[in-house]
Amino acid sequence: PNLRKKGFDFLFGPKGEEPQKIWGGVVTENVTQALARDVIALHTLEASKYYDVKLMCHDSLIFIIKNDEVAEASEVIAKIMRTPPTWGSDIPLDVEIGVGDNYGDLDVIQI
Repeated sequence: PNLRKKGFDFLFGPKGEEPQKIWGGVVTENVTQALARDVIALHTLEASKYYDVKLMCHDSLIFIIKNDEVAEASEVIAKIMRTPPTWGSDIPLDVEIGVGDNYGDLDVIQI
């Protein structure tokens, strides 16, 4: 709370208490991770309109898709994942689609 910049330092902490220093790289990393989380959350909601999301792990979404639907599902999911949110239309996004019988045996396919 109360993140602020003073000279070359970033400070944070509740008002009225001694502020603590935080390295600027940590601030940048935390902001980047928060934005990435928001983007994957939006994509998860959109993808769940078409397919049942079975698992989300960091920046991966896991689906169980019938073999004869993999090509179409991959196209739909790739399009969703490559679409930036309206509030960040210039965010560069890409996706890898992996297909396999289990999570440990995924082969990346070209979309």
